[in-house]
Amino acid sequence: MNTGIIGAGSIGQLFFHDLLDDHGISPSFIDTRLPPDTPPASITLAYHRDIGDPPCVPEHYQGIISPVSAAGKQDLIVITAKAWQGKQIYRELASFLPARIPVILLMNGMGSFEEAREMLPNPIFSGITSRGAIHRGYTVFPRGNGPVYIGSPEHFPAGKEISRFSRAVRGTLCENIRELQLRKLLINACINPLTALRQCRNAEIAGAFRNETQALFTEIYPVIKDQGLDLPENAALDLVFSVARETGNNLSSMAVDFQKRRPSELDYILGYVLKVARSSDCELPMAERLYRTLKAKEKTFIFPESPKW
Repeated sequence: MNTGIIGAGSIGQLFFHDLLDDHGISPSFIDTRLPPDTPPASITLAYHRDIGDPPCVPEHYQGIISPVSAAGKQDLIVITAKAWQGKQIYRELASFLPARIPVILLMNGMGSFEEAREMLPNPIFSGITSRGAIHRGYTVFPRGNGPVYIGSPEHFPAGKEISRFSRAVRGTLCENIRELQLRKLLINACINPLTALRQCRNAEIAGAFRNETQALFTEIYPVIKDQGLDLPENAALDLVFSVARETGNNLSSMAVDFQKRRPSELDYILGYVLKVARSSDCELPMAERLYRTLKAKEKTFIFPESPKW
C-alpha cells in the first residue's frame, strides 16, 4: 500500500517510521510546494528508539520526497502539516488526487475538515494523537506514547487503507471522532495559548497559572459543551489539569512556535472557539484578549517564504 505523508515534521516522521514496520506499506513524503515535474529526491532519516541502557540508539532509513503529482500514485494520503498550511495543500492536491483516494487529516485544532471538504471530494477522515516527538532536520526523537484515534466526521466506514494505516501506527478506529476532537480542543485551548503567552512548560498550567487557566476554562467550556462535548464541567476541568501535569516537562507546540517566531495554530484552536462563540452571540472577553495579544505578537514575526513542514 503506497502511503503519501504530507508534512515531514515531528509527527510525520514518527508515523513514517511506524509504517516502515509494516512491510506491506511503502511510505513516502509528498511536498506540495514542488513543481509536478520535479524528480523524486532521496533523503536519509534517523529514528532514535529507546532501548533502556544506553537510553536510545539511532536507526537510519532511506526515504523519498516526491512532488505533488505523486499524490495520484498513492493508495492513501496522510496530512500531518500544520493546520494553517492546510488550505494551500488541499488546493494543490485537488489537481492531482483522484477522488477515490482517502485522506487522513492528523492536524491540531478544529476547522481543517471543513476546509478540506470544500476543496476535495475524497473520503476524508480525521485523526488525533497524544503521541509526542521532537525532530531536528530528518531525525526524530519520540517523546511519549499516547493513543492515536481515527474516524470519519461524516460517519463513513473505514476502508482497508484506513484500517491498515491505523494498525500500523497502533491506532484505534473511532465511530465518534468528533467527541474526542472536542476534548482535545478544550485541552489545547486552555493550555497552548497560555503557555505560548507565558513561555512556560505545561506543568505551570496546573501550578503557577492555575487560576488564570481556570478562568479561561470557565469561558471556553460552555461553548465547546454546546458543540457536543459529553463531559461534565468538573470532569472536564480535571482533564485539563491532569493533562498539564502528565505532560508537565513539555512545551506545547504553540509555545514552541512562538519561541521560534513562526506561524502557530492559534486560529484553529482558540480562534476556532471564538468563531463558534461569535456565531452564537456569546462573549468571551478573556479568551478574546488572549487571542488578540497572541495574534498581534504573531504578526511581528518574519516568516520564511516557504515554511518547512
